[in-house]
Amino acid sequence: MLHIEELYLQFSRERKFLNNVTPKTLDWYHTSWNKFGAFIGTATSETELRAKVKEAQIAISSQGDLSPVSVNTYSRPIQTFCNWLAENEMIHRPIKLSRLKTPVKILRTLTDEEMHRLIAFVPKTRNQRRMHAAVVLMLDSGLRASEWMGLRREDLDLANLTARVLGKGRKERVVPISAECRKVLMRWIIRDVPDSAAVVFCSKLGQRIGHRNALRDIKRLGGRCGVWTIGLHYCRHSFASAFMRNGGAVTDLQKIFGHSDLRVTVKYLRVPICKSFRLMPPSWFLRFWTDQAYLG
Repeated sequence: MLHIEELYLQFSRERKFLNNVTPKTLDWYHTSWNKFGAFIGTATSETELRAKVKEAQIAISSQGDLSPVSVNTYSRPIQTFCNWLAENEMIHRPIKLSRLKTPVKILRTLTDEEMHRLIAFVPKTRNQRRMHAAVVLMLDSGLRASEWMGLRREDLDLANLTARVLGKGRKERVVPISAECRKVLMRWIIRDVPDSAAVVFCSKLGQRIGHRNALRDIKRLGGRCGVWTIGLHYCRHSFASAFMRNGGAVTDLQKIFGHSDLRVTVKYLRVPICKSFRLMPPSWFLRFWTDQAYLG
């Protein structure tokens, strides 16, 4: 007899202590259970669980308040849980969740003019200076928001123009930065970052800022620059577009972005083809990103 709720808790504990998943992943498991638990939590047999998983997906999809992408996102931890049940021989046959078909959209990127406005902006307040430095870094290196928000002073090697970042799945990598980006970072650090700060892009008290605060600041910065449609990931999309238009290879982009699966990187190729934009001199992308010393 299966006790699904207890087994899901056991599954989450094993993922935490044996697989060392991040707190963010554990929150994702919890959110997924909130969606599926009411349907599958009462299942007591493999046959019943198989039927209730399908019932749950139909019910969640038919509510109409979630996009197919969101439904797939909530389904993935449940699929991992079902795989775990099969691996531990708690069910006889694997349970395969349906994956909803999602629309293939062109990724939104910043235009040349929008990027120039953001880079040329002259910040006047501390929050503006922090976000301006972060935007320049994202356009320069394609970092995720969580990566630059967690960047520590010792992670920056400004003499050698590199930054060490901790990506998804606690995977560390080194990315190069340009001399122009270094100037912006140095101005920010010298003027606004206290010596005791935990991270580079810190609050006045030297603490790490939250995702919501970063999103608020980039929206405000975009508004001041006349860039009304902007988000924390748009700069990463724009970097990928510029990199490929400057002759970069998709396998190199995979290493730069820290993707373990090339199929994830290929999604970043769904960007509009437009006039080539270079934040740095024309040779910058090829000179740095095709250097095998950085790409391993």
